[in-house]
Amino acid sequence: MKKFVFALVGILIVVGLMIFLPAEKNDYDYLRLHIVANSNSSVDQLVKYKIKDEVMPIVVSELSNNQGKLCKDLSQKLKTAILNCCQKIVKENNAYYPVSVDFEKEFYSEQTYSNTTLKEGFYNSLIIKLGEADGDGEYDIVYPPLNFMNNFENETQISFKSKILDWFKSIKN
Repeated sequence: MKKFVFALVGILIVVGLMIFLPAEKNDYDYLRLHIVANSNSSVDQLVKYKIKDEVMPIVVSELSNNQGKLCKDLSQKLKTAILNCCQKIVKENNAYYPVSVDFEKEFYSEQTYSNTTLKEGFYNSLIIKLGEADGDGEYDIVYPPLNFMNNFENETQISFKSKILDWFKSIKN
């Protein structure tokens, strides 16, 4: 009978630890950004960088409010907001060309951003194409925001408690 109780307690401990221990961040949970400029002219490249600066906060804010989940309704809402933002920037810079915004999986080679290395593979991507999309592209990570992650990892310590583990430790003593 004691063996059965210890086996049951052992199983409960393992399950309790699995529930309360933090899961490792999967590289493929990131949302990456790919903006392709109309051309390599200085105006088109400037437009690309302005769009990046305006789009990043929009996406980070929306995803932060939704625990990082990009559902169908949210993606349509985001696409519309991003498209409007991009079209406004294009118009403000007297660069009259179409803009397309899509969310899809795209292949990336291994890259390092702010001390975070992401493995090569297919990632969820926000892809913005400006005009003919013949210019250089800009790549970044939209979500989770790396400046937040680095601050979080360096300045905050998280501890997880398991009532089952605490109970088992009290029995052991």
